[in-house]
Amino acid sequence: MNKDLEWFCFHVVTEGLLSQEDCRAVASAMAEARVEADITTFAQTVIDNNLCADVDRLQQFLEMAIQEARTLGFP
Repeated sequence: MNKDLEWFCFHVVTEGLLSQEDCRAVASAMAEARVEADITTFAQTVIDNNLCADVDRLQQFLEMAIQEARTLGFP
């Protein structure tokens, strides 16, 4: 996983929006489907599969993760 996706998963798990297992399952499914696991596709997959209904908070964490990936190391 790239840094922004690592940060995104860190935040959504820490905040209780997704479980670690949910994040692993989405990443695994994307890898099996040979879909590039970028943060936008990952978040859309979470939404499309009804894993989290709070789209606004997902968007907030997506934006935060992108900024943190630019300025910080891995979580």
